[in-house]
Amino acid sequence: MGEEKSTEQTTQQNHDGQWVKDVARQSWEPELLISGAAAYASLSLPDLFKSVFSTYRLDFMIGSSLLDLYFPALIYSVFASIGQILILTFFLHFSMRAFWVGMVGLLSVYPQGIRFNEIKYVNSYGKEFLKRKLTSVEEFIIRLDKWCSVLFSIAFIIVLVMLGVAFMYAIFFLVVAVGKLLVPSSLTESYEIIVSSVIVAIAILISLTVLVLKQLKSNPNAERWSFMLNYRMTQAIFPLLNKVTPYLMYTFYSNHSRRSLMISSSLIGGVFAVLLVNNSNSGYGRAGVFETRSYFSEGSSEHLLHSDYYENLRSPQQPVEGLTIQSDIVKEPFLKLFIAYPKRLDYRLDKFCKPITLDAKIAPPVKRAKQDAHYLACFEEFYQVYINKELVDKPNFMFLEHPASKTKGIIAYIPIDHLISGSKNLLQIKTKIPNPLIKKKQRTAYDYSLPFWYVKEK
Repeated sequence: MGEEKSTEQTTQQNHDGQWVKDVARQSWEPELLISGAAAYASLSLPDLFKSVFSTYRLDFMIGSSLLDLYFPALIYSVFASIGQILILTFFLHFSMRAFWVGMVGLLSVYPQGIRFNEIKYVNSYGKEFLKRKLTSVEEFIIRLDKWCSVLFSIAFIIVLVMLGVAFMYAIFFLVVAVGKLLVPSSLTESYEIIVSSVIVAIAILISLTVLVLKQLKSNPNAERWSFMLNYRMTQAIFPLLNKVTPYLMYTFYSNHSRRSLMISSSLIGGVFAVLLVNNSNSGYGRAGVFETRSYFSEGSSEHLLHSDYYENLRSPQQPVEGLTIQSDIVKEPFLKLFIAYPKRLDYRLDKFCKPITLDAKIAPPVKRAKQDAHYLACFEEFYQVYINKELVDKPNFMFLEHPASKTKGIIAYIPIDHLISGSKNLLQIKTKIPNPLIKKKQRTAYDYSLPFWYVKEK
């Protein structure tokens, strides 16, 4: 009975193994379809992630410290890098698989493959050299098919690793964010420092533990603890995918040499680092690492037209994160100034605006009107508007939800018909409390500076 059961298990295993091989040989069709569709769908991922990040900065960013922006920016950078790597790998896979299909079709037409002795315009030495150098067309097609299948898996390994990195950033950010909601506002900065120090200390302790355990290779307990520590860390990094990643990771680990794994990991890590820095700069509005122009603007607002600042230059659905005016060339006798009101601004307004006390017997409509008037008066004191270095007296702000991007903010209609027609002018905004997200060394006298041209209509 035992022998019959063992024979049945072996037969079943052989049948399953043969089934997997048959499926693998026929996988090129779904691979081609999936890679083509995924490459097309992935094109919108970087813009989607940037839109989500912008929404967070406008509507959900509660604090005003660098930590509140830094880790979400890192998470955005990781996801944007994931989108870019997916685009690259899927397009590369699609091209390689399409080339493979072409080679299969070519071999069906010319089943003898390369006939070295019949190659035209190549001398006898060249023919012998090509015989030694090139394999048969069948072997090349098989090798190309393997590389196509491997590339498809590599893309998912890269994505899983990056998702693990983003998950670690997200956990750290959530710990800090939730804690800041629980501790008093006066202890917020101290709490951030303490939590950051604790997490750094834990990371250093784990790294030192791994290094010490690796030095004790001859000790069986050390080997056990070293493996279990790495295994549990992997589970912590991939909590939702720890049942899947071992099949991908260990298949590659067991079928490639240590040297090839180190080279491939270094290349992938280098590409990821470059994309991460570039996307991080993009998230902060700085120039990317791929900028090659030596004499382009360093970012001075007085000498650079930011398309985000002009309604006629910016995308209609793009959220307003700073301010906008109607155009870089203004023909109306007034300047239509819209300043965004992100959630994080509450932190600065709470320190600046004085509370208002209203009689409880006041009717709700009157109460709302008085509160709004008080808030707008606070904004007029908080924001100081200058045109050509001259202070604008009483901009008369009104609340507005931007009609295209739905960004909440304030708007003012500032008369400019006294300006010289055809002149270049400079609009500048100064705030009473500096933006804590900007380092002290990088702060300027004005928070915003944007040029515009006034052309009087005849």
